[in-house]
Amino acid sequence: MDATPAAASAKGSVELREQPKPAPASAPAPVTVNAMRAKAAAATSADTENGYDARPPATVQDTSVRNDWLKRIRELMAQGDRDGARSSLQEYRTRYPDATIPADLQPLLATPPAKTP
Repeated sequence: MDATPAAASAKGSVELREQPKPAPASAPAPVTVNAMRAKAAAATSADTENGYDARPPATVQDTSVRNDWLKRIRELMAQGDRDGARSSLQEYRTRYPDATIPADLQPLLATPPAKTP
């Protein structure tokens, strides 16, 4: 008896079958900001005591970043750096065109920068 595949297929006793393909691996679920915040909130106090901060970093879309930026503009105004404050506010408007400019900072947009001698 010849055991070669050609001989076996000639006799009809061996049938070649395609192996079933493995199921595609499903992609992991995307991590949402809320999930990251919940994970950070669950961090133990020991983590922060050891100098490790489990909170995720702020992103430019986070309102705290915008508020901090406006706070910094106000600090520049308080230091007398009106041109720096104006420049920073203009950049803020470029970055966030739909954001409402607080009333106390709107005069910066109306006044031209000081001329340097």
